[in-house]
Amino acid sequence: MAAWDIDVAASSGIVAQTAEEMLKFHDVEKDLQTAVEAAGGACRSAGIKAALEAAHSDYLGLLLSNATARATNACNGTAQAVNWYKAGDMEMAARAQETASKVPQG
Repeated sequence: MAAWDIDVAASSGIVAQTAEEMLKFHDVEKDLQTAVEAAGGACRSAGIKAALEAAHSDYLGLLLSNATARATNACNGTAQAVNWYKAGDMEMAARAQETASKVPQG
């Protein structure tokens, strides 16, 4: 069994700040989509436009999606672990901490 000494207020504040920063990923996705569309239109080449769109959908979009999922899991799992710690349930806190680092499959 792990021995923990957590500053609950500081931990909760960090999770909240991280979640707020994570929301910016949605703006980045919109900006990226806009930039890809603008570049595709400006290049006047169907091949380059298709390559840009493929790079966005097959790579860059996936990176952002995975970053968002990992950040969401980290925030949710950490918040849950802190809440269980605060409630005094160390086993549940350890389980929540373990799930905080998992990446969704799919």
